[in-house]
Amino acid sequence: MFLALIEITERFYLLDLVCGLLDGLWRFVDGRRHCLASEAFWKDSLIEAGFDQVAFTKVRVAGRKRNPQVIVAWNGE
Repeated sequence: MFLALIEITERFYLLDLVCGLLDGLWRFVDGRRHCLASEAFWKDSLIEAGFDQVAFTKVRVAGRKRNPQVIVAWNGE
C-alpha cells in the first residue's frame, strides 16, 4: 500500500481569513484545534490507518519548512 499527498502542515493565517467562514470547515472531531493537521498528527493518523512508514519533505526555504509539503506513506509489504 502506498499513499502520496500534498498538504499544508503549518498554520496559515490567511487560510483562516479566506476559508474560515465556510460552512462545515470546523466540524472535525478528531482533537485538533485548527483545520490544518500538523506533521505529528498526520504521522500518527497514517500509522493508525495501517501504514508502516511515513515521510515528509525536508526542503527549507529561507530557513523555514516549505508549505505545502509532500507526505508519503507506505507499507513494507
